Amino acid sequence: MTVGHVPRRISSVCSLFLRKSGAHIVCKITGNRHYSKDLPQGGLELPCIYIFSGNSEGLVKALKLLSSMKYPYTFKSECIASEVTEPEQIIVEPEKMELEQEPEMPITIHENGIDTSPQRKRTKSDTIWLKINDIWILTEYDYDVLSGGLELNDNLVNAAQQLLSRQFPSIQGFSSTQKPKILNAWTDNYIQILHSCTNHWITISSIGCESGEVCVYDSLYSNTDNATDQVIQQIFASGSMKISLPSVQKQRGVLDCGLFAIAFATFMSFSNNKGSIVDYKLKQHALRSHLITCFENNSITPFI
Repeated sequence: MTVGHVPRRISSVCSLFLRKSGAHIVCKITGNRHYSKDLPQGGLELPCIYIFSGNSEGLVKALKLLSSMKYPYTFKSECIASEVTEPEQIIVEPEKMELEQEPEMPITIHENGIDTSPQRKRTKSDTIWLKINDIWILTEYDYDVLSGGLELNDNLVNAAQQLLSRQFPSIQGFSSTQKPKILNAWTDNYIQILHSCTNHWITISSIGCESGEVCVYDSLYSNTDNATDQVIQQIFASGSMKISLPSVQKQRGVLDCGLFAIAFATFMSFSNNKGSIVDYKLKQHALRSHLITCFENNSITPFI
């Protein structure tokens, strides 16, 4: 544990678990503090264990999510959830371990820029949940992320973009979040979901915009950072693109930005109306179940 912070890999699980009535987590220090050089930012670390206590339903869900933490990352320091050692208790202990490396599958990029190698970096233990458009694979891990209240990963966001791309073939964009397609010039029918501020999802669109303008639909922030501005300029092969942030509904908490980004992209695809998104109101508690239904039906419909 970096001093003052729960490890990022398990922080979302901790947050979800603590929402349950009567749930609590105790951190016990197990060794001396030391400075870590293997963290990108460095930092003082304390070896410790986390003890999860609460009702059995919450513990089972937390244990399942923690046990799947090795996917889809490749790192040497892994949080391992041990078996339940006492009734209504889980112990989570950081350990150093070497993960078995599998050869990466080659990446195939379609003309629309979508990564069609969804099994890249998957482990053999993953179980297929669904196939989107018969080519994009969602696993049981993806289902756990979506249904378990965690922040959406690239695979889930790209699966939603796959559906939108198929249903709205005249709209440009909907390319891989890991490699957005670069345009030769500004266009008036573009929608793309992007990473922003390192760990955040936004939707950008030129629909309804003036020539040389692109709108950013952001459910959390009211401005964009320099890195996001640069990505947008690169996508449109421009250095002078006007970037606007229309007023949109803001999310509660920090884990549902991907759901809002998909909802905004879906709204713009169906409505083709930039102005009406100001009055667009979403039921945040229903977003996850709606997206699950869309995936299971292999067809995306407007969020409400």
